[in-house]
Amino acid sequence: MPLKHFPTIGAARTTSLAACIAALLGLSAPATLAATTHPITSCDDSGLGTLRTVVGHPWTLSGDTVDLSGLTITGKYHGVVENDRLFTHTGYGTLSLSYLVMDSGSVDVNSGIAFGGCILSRGNIALLHDTITSCTACGKLIPAIGRAVAAFGSVGMLYTNIVNSTAASIYGYAAGGGVFGYSGVTAKYSTIAYNIAGGGAGVGRRIYSKGTVGA
Repeated sequence: MPLKHFPTIGAARTTSLAACIAALLGLSAPATLAATTHPITSCDDSGLGTLRTVVGHPWTLSGDTVDLSGLTITGKYHGVVENDRLFTHTGYGTLSLSYLVMDSGSVDVNSGIAFGGCILSRGNIALLHDTITSCTACGKLIPAIGRAVAAFGSVGMLYTNIVNSTAASIYGYAAGGGVFGYSGVTAKYSTIAYNIAGGGAGVGRRIYSKGTVGA
């Protein structure tokens, strides 16, 4: 169930989260706006109070918070790779996820590059107090990059754990078993462990980036 154009998603902690994200990605502190918090009250696929309805509705604006407190977001992967990435962010800003548990997202492609089994962003990704596990990005004749998390911009992590994820390609190369951030990756007080980048050639078992990697 790929979802697009996400605002900030997580618990209702917008002020501290914005400051952490700005520090991690080296950005100026965002201006204070009258943001709205939208609680998720139903786990159904559609209807009032569901994630799909709240995210897709015109009243949910960039900078708002979608409150998923206490939920675990789980994909369909149970030994067989299917296309079930948990979050797809097609915007060019920052996708912010906080205080969430995400597992078993997957993407399997025959053409193009297999990016981000659990999370993919065309912009930046900021993770705060998240746990991401058992994600899969699998390519056949092409590369697989960032099994758990992949961003075309930067990835910033604070108090986040990314474990047991793999980027795999049968004939192409695999890179960033845990995290791929094209412009850079910053991780503080975080764990990236037991991740695999395997295939024709494996690069960056935990982190892969064309930019700067630091803490």
